[in-house]
Parts: sequence; C-alpha cells; structure tokens
Amino acid sequence: MKKALIKALIKALQYLLLATVILVILNFRGDMNITPYIIALVILTIAKFLIHFFIEKKKR
Repeated sequence: MKKALIKALIKALQYLLLATVILVILNFRGDMNITPYIIALVILTIAKFLIHFFIEKKKR
C-alpha cells in the first residue's frame, strides 16, 4: 500500500508541476487572473492522486 501511495503521489505532483509551468507561461503578460485556475489545478491534482492511488492499490 505504501508503494501505491508513493507512485500516485509522484504522478499527481508531476501533473501539478507541468500544469503550473504551462499556466505561468500563459500568464506571462500578467493580464489574467490565475486564482481560479490554481484552485482548479489543486482540485484536479487531488482527483488524479485518488484515481492513481486506487488503480495502483487494485493492481496489488
């Protein structure tokens, strides 16, 4: 179970990092309010973590 947790956490953090970098690049001019996007990214990252965790847990 610990391995599944670590794998899911790594996948979720990779997703969050990539999405944050893309968001920063898109907001380079600074004329966009990014707060709703950040909230959505956090929610999606939590969902992605849970999905990957249960998939990895089910494999074992």
